[in-house]
Amino acid sequence: MLKLLGKSPSINVRKVLWLCAEMQLAVEREEWGSGFRSTQTPEFLALNPNALVPVLVDGVFVLWDNAWHYAFMSLVRKSPAHADPQALAASVAEWTRLMQMLDAQIAKTGAFAAGDTFTLADIVLGLATHRWLAAPIDTPHCLPCRPTTSA
Repeated sequence: MLKLLGKSPSINVRKVLWLCAEMQLAVEREEWGSGFRSTQTPEFLALNPNALVPVLVDGVFVLWDNAWHYAFMSLVRKSPAHADPQALAASVAEWTRLMQMLDAQIAKTGAFAAGDTFTLADIVLGLATHRWLAAPIDTPHCLPCRPTTSA
């Protein structure tokens, strides 16, 4: 059975819960995050070094996202807790690497993240792309930011 780590008030946890409900997937949820179990524990950090929810566990497979969180909190939110230049550089590098992966995927499909039709993945990735482009970082030329042309 899938295990979802995160608190239900979290909008990102709710996205996963909604998707699981739509797909009729049974999911066991554990309350993690502000007001519940701390995501700063070694146990949680071993699953997601970003210390963020949601985390989806399927046997030995663990899925989490938000490689860009540190960079966003540092550069956009100006969080004093996110002022380590090495952690910032690592977050920006990983965020850029993931955006380049998305670029390659869209180049391969020719249209959308999961293939030739628009899916939920395109909404989530579109918002992440917008945030990446709006962040005060150098962004290499990539497919998500190429202008479209009409014939």
